[in-house]
Amino acid sequence: MKNKLLVMLGMSLALFSCAEDDAQKIESAPKTKLSQKATNQDPYALGFKKAIKEMSQLRYLPTKEYTEKYGNELSPERKQILYPAALELIYSTGITEEELKAETNGDLNQILNKAFSIYTNK
Repeated sequence: MKNKLLVMLGMSLALFSCAEDDAQKIESAPKTKLSQKATNQDPYALGFKKAIKEMSQLRYLPTKEYTEKYGNELSPERKQILYPAALELIYSTGITEEELKAETNGDLNQILNKAFSIYTNK
């Protein structure tokens, strides 16, 4: 019994140490062309980029159960992180609040998709 307990303890320690190594690799990954382009953009695009980084932190990543249930859809918590920066980015293009409401019917997913489209085109 003690041997099994010690083996399980050792395995769990190894698992946690590997998980920390993976987290460090993610944080120290080289910047992509998209993120390098964003540094030359306007402050609204930079704000959106910061929101993307914020929602990509490990504490906001979806659980296995959420991914199995909803696939790759962003969780409501992650959407709320992006939403304010998305609105600022959209409004910075000259679109008014009324035009945005008419175009998206206030749908959060459509607003975020529009912001991602603007961000990738800049």
